[in-house]
Amino acid sequence: MSSNKSGKFTFSISFLMIFVLVSFSLLGTASILFLSKKYSESALHTLADDIILRTVDDSAQHINILLKPAVTAVNIMNMHVPANSSISNSESYNNYLISSLIKTLEDLPEVYTLYYANEKGEFFLIGKRQKSVNDKYKHYFYKKIQLVDGERSVAETWYAKSKRLESKHLPNDTYDPRIRPWYKKAKNMGGAIWTAPYVFYITQLPGITYAEPIYESGKFVGVVAADLEINTISDFLIDGIFTKNTNIFAIDGQSNILAHTDYNKTLLEAKEHKATIPKIDNFNDPVLKTLRSKVEQNMKYGVIDDISTPEGRFKGVMKPFSVSGLELVVGVYTPSEDYLSPLKIKYSVLYIITAVLLILVILLSRYVSFTLARPFKALSSATNNAKELNFDEKINIITNLREVSDTQNNFNEMLESLKNYQVANEVLSETLHNAHIDTLYRLAMAAEHKDQYTYDHLKRVSDMSVLIADILGMSRHDIEQIRNASAMHDVGKLGIPDHILMKPGKLTVEEFTVIKTHSNLGAKILDRPSSEEMHSARVIAKSHHEKWYGSGYPDNLGAEDIPLYGRIVSVADVMDALLSKRPYKEPYSFDKTISIVSAEKGKHFDPELTDVVVENKERFKRLIEGS
Repeated sequence: MSSNKSGKFTFSISFLMIFVLVSFSLLGTASILFLSKKYSESALHTLADDIILRTVDDSAQHINILLKPAVTAVNIMNMHVPANSSISNSESYNNYLISSLIKTLEDLPEVYTLYYANEKGEFFLIGKRQKSVNDKYKHYFYKKIQLVDGERSVAETWYAKSKRLESKHLPNDTYDPRIRPWYKKAKNMGGAIWTAPYVFYITQLPGITYAEPIYESGKFVGVVAADLEINTISDFLIDGIFTKNTNIFAIDGQSNILAHTDYNKTLLEAKEHKATIPKIDNFNDPVLKTLRSKVEQNMKYGVIDDISTPEGRFKGVMKPFSVSGLELVVGVYTPSEDYLSPLKIKYSVLYIITAVLLILVILLSRYVSFTLARPFKALSSATNNAKELNFDEKINIITNLREVSDTQNNFNEMLESLKNYQVANEVLSETLHNAHIDTLYRLAMAAEHKDQYTYDHLKRVSDMSVLIADILGMSRHDIEQIRNASAMHDVGKLGIPDHILMKPGKLTVEEFTVIKTHSNLGAKILDRPSSEEMHSARVIAKSHHEKWYGSGYPDNLGAEDIPLYGRIVSVADVMDALLSKRPYKEPYSFDKTISIVSAEKGKHFDPELTDVVVENKERFKRLIEGS
């Protein structure tokens, strides 16, 4: 400890922390002595009972949450089943169906597969699959069985999201959905069902299926269904364990184990790696077997049982639930050792010492809490403001802690320096940005002057592009990008020979081929852009001669594969070319220009952008007349 210039005592944080640690060590020792083993064990047993019961209820809720997406998915599937219950032959409908169901699987990650089958044996399925060992469910597998003119046709297709990867026919496929458990049970029950666990036909992994029958005019026509893998349910329960050796499980009425926190260790049998449906009697969990036997013998469902096994003493409970229509018994057990082991050392109780120490430490803790918390809260607030580039809020703390006082002064000086740097940086950034934009326009002007155009052409194209973007409702950032980058659309003409570029007459086929290279030349000139404006300019330079129906250049892109910036500048560039006088033509009237643009809707131009121009032609007319 020491005194500062004002004569106040100050002390270091290290001294204070040592004092606090020593005090809390005494408090810990006294607290342990204060507790009797019997009272502690009783309290912990009560607490463990409460946690186990809540864990059972929470686990049932977790299973319910996991199973509900299968019900939702089947409801969505119902909306996509063809009205006549037959598998459609329409390619457009199949593409729509596949896209919709892939979106459903993405939105419901718990669901593994969706499918539909009818009484004729027709069938379609789409599910998450591994195309290779390392791509955990990154692909989608689509299978369709269809009767065409009485002939059975089977095809499978792989997708990455909605993009088709490969497809092939399976002439030797013998799969008949009508004999599968989910189909037969849904048909026989006449309503929504959950299957008992079974091994999936395609993946050879165990799972359960939720299925609903479909009726037309009161007649059964087919079944829609959704799959969940059993190990998914087990993974979901692992988060519910409250000690490292706690186990949570769920079993159905046939003693099949649907979920177990140790499930994945025994999911695949060593023999040929074939999945099996484990039952309690053949599952390697003697505690579970003992608990089930005791509960069923005494009919004590929902009551905590103490279990003694060669493996030790356990607390456990089993409780029946109806989870999304599936009747289950959910159970939890945990070793008593897990929560009683910290109390095995017995101590004598020193009540007076403990009480005195406790009072002293409480008083000390209040002081320490106030002394330490206040300056650090202020520092935290100031650093948060600084993180948001707000350097105006200074720290003003009255404290006896030397380190805090020094930190406060240094921090305030740092804020002042950062504020000065911020102002200087903003000025520099604005200067560099303006210089960058100026460079863009000068480079664009170099290309335009070579082609006998003027700055007015650049400005008209830029203004019309900005108007289109504004009508589309694009952000101010995008509009500024288009305003600055559109000037570079013909920068590639710097690389076109003058005798071709400035030829007054009609170009030959060979000459026009050379002219068309200016798009790639522009992209090459602007390659490896160092700024967002340069990147946007490169996109526009390369794509503004592409056409909506794919006959443009340089890449024959079509529709929305053409970047939006390029589609916008394409309309503006053509309109200005039509309205301008060129060596080979007189300027067209505004009405004729609008008529030509309208005629190219869906051919040369994006239909939406064409509508923007035609429906707002008066705004474009005022813009052109004012330029």
